[in-house]
Amino acid sequence: MVAKSKEAIENRRKGTLERGRETTRLGADIGAIAQVANPERRAACRESLELFLTTYFPYSTGLSPFSDDHKRVITRIQDCIIRGGRFCNAVYRGFAKSTISENALLWAILYGHRRFGAIFAAEAGLADKAITSIKTELSDNDLLAEDFPEVCLPVRALEGKPQRCSSQTAGGKRTHIQWKKDTIVLPAIEGSVSGGAIITSKGLTGSILGLRHKSADGKQLRPDFVIVDDPQTRESAKSPMQCQARLEILLKSVMKLAGHTTSIACVVNATVIQVDDMVDQLLDQGKHPAWQGERIPMVRQFAKAHDGLWMDKYRELRCTFSSDVVGDQARAHTEANEFYLANRAEMDDGCMVSWASCFDPERENSAIQHAYNALIDDGEDVFMSEFQQTPLKDEATSTGLQPDDIRRRVIPVPRWIVPRGLDTLTVFVDVQQTLLYWAVLGWGHQFRGHVVAYGAYPEQPRAYFTLRDAKKTLAKVHGNNVEAAIHSGLEQVAAMLLDREFAREDDDAVLRVSQLCIDANWAQTQGVVRDFARRSKWGPRILPTHGRFVGASGQTISDKPPDRGERVGANWRTSTIGRQRHLLYDTNAWKTFVASRVKLPMGDPLGFTLHDGQHEMLAEQMSSEVPIRVESKMRVVDEWKLIPGRDNHLWDCVIGSAVAASFTGISAVGVQAKPAAARKVISREEMAAKRAALLSKLGGNR
Repeated sequence: MVAKSKEAIENRRKGTLERGRETTRLGADIGAIAQVANPERRAACRESLELFLTTYFPYSTGLSPFSDDHKRVITRIQDCIIRGGRFCNAVYRGFAKSTISENALLWAILYGHRRFGAIFAAEAGLADKAITSIKTELSDNDLLAEDFPEVCLPVRALEGKPQRCSSQTAGGKRTHIQWKKDTIVLPAIEGSVSGGAIITSKGLTGSILGLRHKSADGKQLRPDFVIVDDPQTRESAKSPMQCQARLEILLKSVMKLAGHTTSIACVVNATVIQVDDMVDQLLDQGKHPAWQGERIPMVRQFAKAHDGLWMDKYRELRCTFSSDVVGDQARAHTEANEFYLANRAEMDDGCMVSWASCFDPERENSAIQHAYNALIDDGEDVFMSEFQQTPLKDEATSTGLQPDDIRRRVIPVPRWIVPRGLDTLTVFVDVQQTLLYWAVLGWGHQFRGHVVAYGAYPEQPRAYFTLRDAKKTLAKVHGNNVEAAIHSGLEQVAAMLLDREFAREDDDAVLRVSQLCIDANWAQTQGVVRDFARRSKWGPRILPTHGRFVGASGQTISDKPPDRGERVGANWRTSTIGRQRHLLYDTNAWKTFVASRVKLPMGDPLGFTLHDGQHEMLAEQMSSEVPIRVESKMRVVDEWKLIPGRDNHLWDCVIGSAVAASFTGISAVGVQAKPAAARKVISREEMAAKRAALLSKLGGNR
């Protein structure tokens, strides 16, 4: 009886489980797919990307009429999707290139023109935005849902819950849909030309090698169409090394994703930011003959009244306002707008713009006015880059050091080895919150200089890095207390360099570092650096150092006579703070001096050289500043300015090491250090008399 009761209970349990499975199966089944609502509309767009963009996306690519430039770009994208090829479209900001890129990828996949489409952006965050935008269209665009129900209805059935993908069925058959963070696999619906197709989005500098997908029928799919949307950031565009790295990723990785048996089709939609940036180079037919491309400017021809009405009267009206009066800028803009309306025919005459719809209808009256507002508000430099695709070449940059100036200084002497004829070694440590940069330089007669070694602490796992993207930091190695981490880092760097014996090329000489200077400019670390130097076991071989910007109108560091016990040299002097000696130097003067040595021809006995190896990071940082010649009544000075977005820490290390060499006694032709001011010698009897007088005075004041 008991056995039968247990058997009945077990049967009921199994029945409940089976009914639950059936309920789940039925709940996961999306049923029959609806018919296409408008077959004619869908068929009409199959062979026309432009019609697809304007028909199915009324609130983005269909919002305003396309210009002739848009139509030409769209035709290129369509041709690339259908027939393949490599195209680069350099267009201005506001051209809707990102939206066109995303929607064009949908056209390629939904109509079965391509099976695996990938969109690459400059960074992972931008790639996430792209795939999110595509997902939104598939899940919320009613026009797409009406005409592509075999795709959109299964997507909508997920209700934004990716965990439903594995159990989703249509008519009892699994759809194999996937809805991942960066990848979409379209549902495999019987008769669908896009069933099982893939859309993915990646950051250009992320992990993209081996990008592939195995379909439900066991086929291995690789990308066959790629859209690269704005592949560079402002920071990377300013870095020759990063431009080269991104170009190599595009050419060596992205363009090889399809394998050797299939040619991948690729479209790059981007904006030129700097001269010789990644996009600027890609558009150079001499460098990249396999690519077709075009630069599309916002203004094809400026107005006949450009210098008169626009850049004189209109500009004056728009820019004349009180910065501290609320609403005065709006008043100035209104007056300028009224002036434009009163003189519109004359001001528009001769001007040709790319897109007549490109303006703010609430504040502007035409695309011509919008273009001139951008030119006036942002300046010619920004306008020529962001809107015209022809950035101005910075003449100041051309007068400073160039990366090739540094690359050409390499000689066949290994790292850590000192060339013949150099007998003095100096080190400078540039202190940052996350890293300590350092450089060891060897010096010889009349400031013959050589970079023996350089790097950063903690040591990074790659040869090229920026301060911003350093993976291994002081905090990770020594804890989050900034001062303590820097102190520990200085201990490690000093021990590594000051206790080291350096071999000299082709002889038995062994050299040690004569002087190590540490950057103490940062207020938060001044105490740490001084305390480290004061208590260091290496004594006077370590010296806190302060670089000073001395302009054309200021008194030079070496003009002032030395105080008692101070030394004054070539644009440097020693001083004392709380009994702690430190070194002050003129950054402008020393940068100009070192740059002149770097520019000497190879073979010059006073030239500047580098150890054997690749020096892309050093070359970039040593060319990160430009000299601006400034003249005053007193003198002419090259004032060095940092190029925005660039690192200059190793450049500072090279300069600081040169100052340290001068401090140790190395001098250039005609440059001699002034002797220290003589200390007054006081006898013991005089000291005792002074002490007695002081005690008497103190006693009398009680």
